[in-house]
Amino acid sequence: MQRNPQALAVYIHYPYCIQKCRYCDFYSVAGENSKGTLSAYLKALKAEFAVRKRDFSSFSRIETIFFGGGTASRLPLEALKEILSLLEESFAFLPEMEITLEGNPEDLTQSYLSGLVDLGIRRVNAGIQTFDRKILEQLGRYFDPHRYEAILETLRSFPLRRGVDLIYGFPESEEIFQSDLARVLQANLEHLSLYALTVEKGTELSRLGPYPDEDLQARLFDSLPAHLAREGYVHYEVSNYARPGFESRHNLRYWMYEPYMGLGPGAHGFTGRLRYGNPRNVDRYLVGHVMGALSPHQPAVDIWLGLLRLVRFPLAMVFEILDEADLPHEPFLGELDQLLEEGVASLDDGVFCWKARGLLFLDQYVERMISAYSFMNNPVKTGSR
Repeated sequence: MQRNPQALAVYIHYPYCIQKCRYCDFYSVAGENSKGTLSAYLKALKAEFAVRKRDFSSFSRIETIFFGGGTASRLPLEALKEILSLLEESFAFLPEMEITLEGNPEDLTQSYLSGLVDLGIRRVNAGIQTFDRKILEQLGRYFDPHRYEAILETLRSFPLRRGVDLIYGFPESEEIFQSDLARVLQANLEHLSLYALTVEKGTELSRLGPYPDEDLQARLFDSLPAHLAREGYVHYEVSNYARPGFESRHNLRYWMYEPYMGLGPGAHGFTGRLRYGNPRNVDRYLVGHVMGALSPHQPAVDIWLGLLRLVRFPLAMVFEILDEADLPHEPFLGELDQLLEEGVASLDDGVFCWKARGLLFLDQYVERMISAYSFMNNPVKTGSR
């Protein structure tokens, strides 16, 4: 777990989906993957990049690229190639660079995955959520039963770093989740993202359900780390497990307060000193490439919202981040002593590690750390890397 704040990450947001899932709070729209729409999207993306590369002019190298959405696998191979070429014209790609694409089983066919490998995209994350047809229908999720049945075997056919998403905590669904998990474990994948069903305000799920079984969620959350450790997976972030060395380097950059360029409607970015967020409106983006402006942020909030999601991290890294943000060490050390005294975390040879109870009630400990720095929660107003 080493930071590299001198290099850049790039996130590409493709907002289109076949249909909007009831639980989804990410910016996405249901729409056709038409040639005209794709052409307009690529034109707007290039226009934004022309501006953003000036915002990130102090960087010369890219370490990670992540195609997300929406449903990034709806992007044709030709469009992916065009975007990668655009980035490489202005930035050097670091050796062993991590390029990730997330997608749905319907799109991740043999021919599509073969094309990804040819483009140098070697990390793929499949949004399965569950194999249970009834729950998929309750979630309002489009799915192709044949592709779902074949997806794990298809992923295993290619030299990829492979990951899947599963959701747990549906009412009366413990057996279903355990079956989903066992099936995924048999595929011997490198990465697992296991999310508790969350009802976000404004989603269709918040109005219609199904609503999560919180007792079941707590029970599964408590048992998963030990169960997956026996299968060879390290619990490295609240909802993420990986074989050693196969963690998502791109997502680690978010959690470790490293700079990243976001492109696309609804995308966010961070120069290392200033942040921006693009409006969640694809129509405005396409006609005028409306972009969020660089603006001050509160490092004493942002640092803890990301860093404390990690299950373990070295104290030396915390001090490095605090120094970059011109924040004192003392409030952190005071809260650290309190967490150790309460028995919700441990310290081993300079490495902080959450215990199960600490992670289960993580939100309250994040709030406490932010409160410890509340006297310094003033926006960063000047400078850029």
